[in-house]
Amino acid sequence: MKERDIHKGIHKGHRERLRRRFLNEGLSSFEAHNILELLLFYCIPQRDTNPLAHQLIQRFGSVSGVLEADVEQLKEIEYIGENAAILLRLVGEICQSYESTRAIKTIEKRYELYKTGTYMVKHFENKQVEEVFFIFYDGEMNYVGERTLHYGDVNSASFSLRMLADAVCAHRAAYVIMAHNHPSGIPIASSDDLNTTNEIREFLLKMRVQLVEHYIVAGDRFTTTEHLK
Repeated sequence: MKERDIHKGIHKGHRERLRRRFLNEGLSSFEAHNILELLLFYCIPQRDTNPLAHQLIQRFGSVSGVLEADVEQLKEIEYIGENAAILLRLVGEICQSYESTRAIKTIEKRYELYKTGTYMVKHFENKQVEEVFFIFYDGEMNYVGERTLHYGDVNSASFSLRMLADAVCAHRAAYVIMAHNHPSGIPIASSDDLNTTNEIREFLLKMRVQLVEHYIVAGDRFTTTEHLK
């Protein structure tokens, strides 16, 4: 038997053992490079992915670092082609989407202020532009949707209460939570922020809708303008 065929057989057996180990144990006993090695099986069929996994960890520091890396950065690793780079980046994006969707399930009650704030921090993560964001609930405080209604300062004249009214009607909302970010500042409401909060609250009350809270987010911190009752 040729040396190449022997190596191929050993390589195939290793892949099957790693797959079985995952099916039997999950990832709890896997080292970081093993996780990436297994993932790379599905886009690099003919090459030993163990050295590639080690190189990725060495370059980006961790599994999360690899999954958050840009496609072009990933392609700088030898034998990581476009398909492999896209897969790694895609898995990272899927993880973020999963965490975001999962977090939604924790914000169904008005008094869950900390959990909602944590969700808002995640929503605004890495966003460098100010954004005005709303979450909508029905009359029993069940989540019914969310929407970004404005990019820019919440106090900007271009922020339209009509857009908010349309979104409330589209979701048939009875309760609303709003949030905006201070990308390069601190999570403290300015006097203009407070005035805008009051204006929005009064506007929603005319629609028989309650503004539950207004979050201000900066980096990994948040504050609220008030605890509305």
